[in-house]
Amino acid sequence: MYGGGENFKVVITECAAIRGEPTIERKILSKIDADVCLLRTKDETKIMEATKDADVVLCDAAPITQMIIQNFVRARGIVEMGIGHDNIDVEAATTRGIY
Repeated sequence: MYGGGENFKVVITECAAIRGEPTIERKILSKIDADVCLLRTKDETKIMEATKDADVVLCDAAPITQMIIQNFVRARGIVEMGIGHDNIDVEAATTRGIY
């Protein structure tokens, strides 16, 4: 368990639509009793809604914009599961203290 009774929440944006179910991610995250939310979208509004209370966001090509980052309540990390990070607003994340 995480955070005084709340599970650690990880949101995966759209990777499963590209490479199948995130079985590796689910297996790793099950060790920390994480809730895994799989979106299968690049839509900013849907990502904003799902990531508001996430601890970590895993993305592949979905844009993680300043608007999404400003909506985070408790996120501490954004993980790019591909090459580079040009789809993540690094400046906005850095300002919020998000790795």
